[in-house]
Amino acid sequence: MDSYIERLTEAKQAMAARMREIIETAGTEKRDLSPEENENLTKWDADYDRLAADEKRLLDLQTKTAAGDALREAIAPVIHEARIVTPGLSDQQLFARLMSGEHRGFESTRTIPLGYEARALGGNVGTAIPTTFADFVTVYERTLDPILDVATVLSTNTGAPIVLPRLTTDVTAGGSVTAEAGTITEGDPTISQVTLTAFKIAHITLWSAELDQDEVIGLEQLVASSIARPIGLGWGTFFATGTGTVQPNGFINAGTNGGTAAGTTLNQSTDTFFAASDLVDLFYGLAAPYRGNASWQVSNTALAKMRKFRDSTGQFLWSPALQAGEPEMFLNRPVYENPGMAAVASAAKSVAVGDFSKYIVRDVVPMRIDVSDQYKYNIDQLAIRVVTRRDGNLPDAIAVRYQVCANT
Repeated sequence: MDSYIERLTEAKQAMAARMREIIETAGTEKRDLSPEENENLTKWDADYDRLAADEKRLLDLQTKTAAGDALREAIAPVIHEARIVTPGLSDQQLFARLMSGEHRGFESTRTIPLGYEARALGGNVGTAIPTTFADFVTVYERTLDPILDVATVLSTNTGAPIVLPRLTTDVTAGGSVTAEAGTITEGDPTISQVTLTAFKIAHITLWSAELDQDEVIGLEQLVASSIARPIGLGWGTFFATGTGTVQPNGFINAGTNGGTAAGTTLNQSTDTFFAASDLVDLFYGLAAPYRGNASWQVSNTALAKMRKFRDSTGQFLWSPALQAGEPEMFLNRPVYENPGMAAVASAAKSVAVGDFSKYIVRDVVPMRIDVSDQYKYNIDQLAIRVVTRRDGNLPDAIAVRYQVCANT
């Protein structure tokens, strides 16, 4: 699969080079694009999007496959030891008993294999769940929450409040020269604080005992993805647009308003709501130290617009990724699609740029995962509950700027 993904990446880069060559030729010759060139650009642009989609799909599949293989490898010692206790059962039957909680102990030198956690569910009900399952859930979460790829994550064992100091105003100094024997200007910086607590998102997924017994292979992928998807989307939305009261403070709410877009700079069809020059102004509105580590967080519809932007000479401002799995670039800074941000619309906040390492995510670990065969005992269903506790805030408000779409 790796070689095929590499070929897709090479084909995508070659397509981008062909489009760039046409535009550069027209620019060098100081002429408009011919109808044939425009037709080729449209076709190649569609081919590029198709190749990029195939590449992303295969990379996601590769991640899922690797996670599934790792889980099955981790389960193997458990099945081996369980067979000592209950000889004659197939791997499928043994794994079903493990997942349902029927196997709660093994007669061997260690009661529960290393790397597993025993979780009591009330009374004598319990189960053994591989810790790799939590990793599996997290893999799915991260694909839906790109802020975790660039933010600073503080992992703690409890949800006790964390107080972070914040400098809001510098001292007044350097604006004038102090005369000999003159009075030195006095003044203190203004310091406030940001408190990170631990909000909770939890989810329960149910599946029938028949499904657990009859279709064990791949069940962990189905369960992990169905749980992680709503959790990941929920946290991603809060980290982007949360209000900071009964939920995390999102980087849009905590960041700096970079102004309302003009949206008519080059009078192109793509300039509706915001133009390329609006994003150039947004980016260079950041202080230089933040620009060096800046990245973009954008909604899906904003991503589509940015992909088509060109400068005044017709050059694309978008740069394809150099290697499979790496983010693509806009103004030479990485771009991350964030499903928690608003779609492009009048006065919407669909684009943000800045040093997102300044955004602090507080994550209470470990993620709690419990399995019960008693919760829905009357209808013969198993239940898996996942509980996550997190918070997020941007102590340094000027590190991130967002764009308000033109009010059209």
